Amino acid sequence: MTWLLLLVASGLGATTRFAFERRWNHKMPGSFPTGTLVANLLGSFILGFVLAVDFSTTVTQTAAGFCAAFTTFGGFIGQGYAMQSDEASKYRGYLYVAGTAVMSIAAAFLGFWFGR
Repeated sequence: MTWLLLLVASGLGATTRFAFERRWNHKMPGSFPTGTLVANLLGSFILGFVLAVDFSTTVTQTAAGFCAAFTTFGGFIGQGYAMQSDEASKYRGYLYVAGTAVMSIAAAFLGFWFGR
C-alpha cells in the first residue's frame, strides 16, 4: 500500500510543479527561470518541515514522493547549462546552479527548524 501512496504523491507533485511553473512564469516572465527556483526552494522547505513534524515511514515516503516530483533537479541543471551556452551569461548559469543547490539545502534546514 505504501508504493501506491508514493505513486499518487509523485503524480501530484509533478502535476503541481507543472501548474505552479506555468502560473509563476506567466506572472513573472523573463529569461531567468524563477518558477523552477521557487519550486525547488518551496519543495525543499516542505520536505524539511514534514520530516520534522512526522518521521513515520508512510509520511516520509509520501512527502519524499511529492517533493521529489515537485522539485526538479534535472530542470535546474538543464536551465543552468542553457545559460552557460551564452558567453554573456556564462557565470550567471554557474551562479544559478550553485545558488539553487545551496539555497535548497538551506530551505530544507529552515523547514526542519520550523517543523520542530
